[in-house]
Parts: sequence; C-alpha cells; structure tokens
Amino acid sequence: LKQSEVFAAIRTLLEAGAYPTAAALREHLGGRGSPVVLQRFLADWYREYGKLLAEKAAAHRPAVRHDLLAQFA
Repeated sequence: LKQSEVFAAIRTLLEAGAYPTAAALREHLGGRGSPVVLQRFLADWYREYGKLLAEKAAAHRPAVRHDLLAQFA
C-alpha cells in the first residue's frame, strides 16, 4: 500500500462527505491495509493537510472557525 493511494482514498472519502477512519479506508481500499498502517497514514495526512482542511471548513462555517482552528494550533 502506497501513501499516495491512501491519501487519494482519504480525499475521496472527504469529498463524499464521509469521515476518514482506518475502517472506512480499509473498506474503500477493498479490504487492503491493516488498521495500524492505515492509522499511520491518516496521522501523516492530518499532519500535512489537517490545518488546510480546518481552514476550508471554517470558511464555510464562520461560527465554528475558532473551534476548528484551535484544535490545530
């Protein structure tokens, strides 16, 4: 399993409005990837893109902007 493949799956889940969990990723990837490995990829993804995701979400919902960004401070 490659990081790029998992990151693409995370993006697909998010675009579909689904929360990316190890279980959701495993299902999306056809049962491939252990939960531990998928969780590591999720952590890597959030480290790289989490702040951007929070900023985009806050732009659409200004009322929750402070709460979302505070989680990534």
